[in-house]
Amino acid sequence: MLGEQLMRAIKSHDPSKAHLLIEQGADVEAVASSDPWTPWENFKASLQGNHESMRYELRALMVAVIENDERTVRQLLRHGANVNAKTRDGETALFSP
Repeated sequence: MLGEQLMRAIKSHDPSKAHLLIEQGADVEAVASSDPWTPWENFKASLQGNHESMRYELRALMVAVIENDERTVRQLLRHGANVNAKTRDGETALFSP
């Protein structure tokens, strides 16, 4: 539950709420749910050519990077988010093949 709330906070550009949720124990490895995506997320997924696999594989850190949310990225990393976690396509928060 906290993981889903964390993803919503990141997607809605609310770093204060994201920080609070992380402090409350939200899973920093949370994976994006099937909630409706923002236009930017849909655009990025369309560039990758695989909307459905992207939707279910993006972790909190990846979404924070996509949203250019430096504060949340730092918080996630401090709390152990795996910078090397990959999607099926080999993407990480730092690298897109």
